[in-house]
Amino acid sequence: GGQNWQDDFQLTLHLQDEVGSISSTGNIFLTNIHRVFEGNINESSFEQEVLKSSKPVVVDYWAVWCQPCKIIAPIFEELSKELTNIKFCKINVDENQELASKYEIMSIPTLMVFKNGQPTGVIIGALPKSQLKQKIMELIK
Repeated sequence: GGQNWQDDFQLTLHLQDEVGSISSTGNIFLTNIHRVFEGNINESSFEQEVLKSSKPVVVDYWAVWCQPCKIIAPIFEELSKELTNIKFCKINVDENQELASKYEIMSIPTLMVFKNGQPTGVIIGALPKSQLKQKIMELIK
């Protein structure tokens, strides 16, 4: 069933950390997913990863000290696996203050949805998964 796939996937992801690349195609896939888990996008990669993306992008503005951010982190990861037509990225606001101020991020977590390089809306606060998913789907239309 679907659950096993996720368990295997988690294991594969863990193994990839230990052994390096698995296969060229598998590795690219895992690395892209891995970026979502790690949340590694920053000011230098923002344009390429978000503004120039051919897919809609959901950017999670978060910080290490933010408790609600920790609550939505696993939900964000689950949605990234379910909504494969959308790219999910995370930006640490403490490390990327220019981006946070450029997009007027006042409170976190803020999820900002981008389509064709333009922000189409924001979702502020830790919402249940069903509500997050619904709002994201509305914002990428």
